[in-house]
Amino acid sequence: MATQLAVACSIRSLNTVRSFGHFGRLSPQRTKEYYGFKRCYNAADFAKLSVDGDTLTQGLRNLLSWRALTADTTKTVDYRDALNAILPLAEETKGQILLTDIEEVITPENSVTWRLIRNLVEDGKIPEMEQADDAMKASILFNRVRGFGKVRALEFAKDGVRTLDDLYHFKDGKWPISDAQKLAIEFHEDMEQAIPRTEVQEFDVLLKDAFHKADPNLKYTIMGSYRRGENVSQDVDVVVWHESYPKKEKDEKRVHKVKPDSIMGKILTSLFNANIVEESKIFSKGPKQVFALARLPKDPNAVHRQLNIRFCPVQSLPFMLLSGTGDDMFYVKMRKRALNKDWMLNDLALGERTLDTRSSAVKEGTEITADSERDVFEALGIPYLEPTERSYSKYKNRF
Repeated sequence: MATQLAVACSIRSLNTVRSFGHFGRLSPQRTKEYYGFKRCYNAADFAKLSVDGDTLTQGLRNLLSWRALTADTTKTVDYRDALNAILPLAEETKGQILLTDIEEVITPENSVTWRLIRNLVEDGKIPEMEQADDAMKASILFNRVRGFGKVRALEFAKDGVRTLDDLYHFKDGKWPISDAQKLAIEFHEDMEQAIPRTEVQEFDVLLKDAFHKADPNLKYTIMGSYRRGENVSQDVDVVVWHESYPKKEKDEKRVHKVKPDSIMGKILTSLFNANIVEESKIFSKGPKQVFALARLPKDPNAVHRQLNIRFCPVQSLPFMLLSGTGDDMFYVKMRKRALNKDWMLNDLALGERTLDTRSSAVKEGTEITADSERDVFEALGIPYLEPTERSYSKYKNRF
């Protein structure tokens, strides 16, 4: 239908831009793809266009991985933003997604995603994947698996590995396949499945009980799209804090081993006892962070989900909540606002930048005190948004 409806058109430079309030203006260069696509159809015809949700989300995952393998990784955040925003639509429709619905959740500036959508609507193909040889396609797949990364993904493909099963059993390469990597391969499909909000709510109840048993004074919040009120999540991303860890010290030693009587040690023991996490299904663990697979204990067929737990200093909590809640595009724009003030915003602090412009660290002694996320918004001069207002579909008309 789309091919029949398409008319010959050229993408013209836009003479007008729509205000994006405190975050600046929409870029004419970055919106050319979106507006050029729309100009090929009248309003009634464009309103009928749709794309298969599963094809689109798989395409986004592949292109996110593909872009990360290339020399220019600047667009990876756009693919990630789009994937996070479109997953709920794909889960809701379980089929075709109207482009008018996609317009509500991704910005016109996301040129790479609008180009992908146009290719799927009009040709049913993704040029980058069509042009990729077998080795590149394998690299793209391996790079999607947790714990491999660009260098290893390319190297294993260079060694002739082509499937995840081959990768799992491969022994002759430059690097051995670790137990954590085998775990990621085994449960790769589980980890890519979207998690319904109702399931995260069940985890919320279980985690509350487990954390209380670990230490009654332990507090926590599940961040990400769950905290933003979205219907699906990609993982269960948790921040915990405790009065015994008020702030991160400059000379704080880096410790890798988790002591049984430490806060994280007690958390892990409690999660094991509740059958939420198994000792054999942990990717990595340390006193301040744990990455593991978790599943609902009452259902033997429950899907394994990625559980991330970060132990945050109380003083840094507003900053970690802000970065962990997202959405990614909103947080990037907040960081840009900080840079415009010659400050640096990260997940632990807000303050002056260091002399090293490549560093994301805050200059010691310049940290701005914040008792809440609202204080961070005020320091940056940005109107406060509740966590449930921080998805693009909610805040796009606020600015």
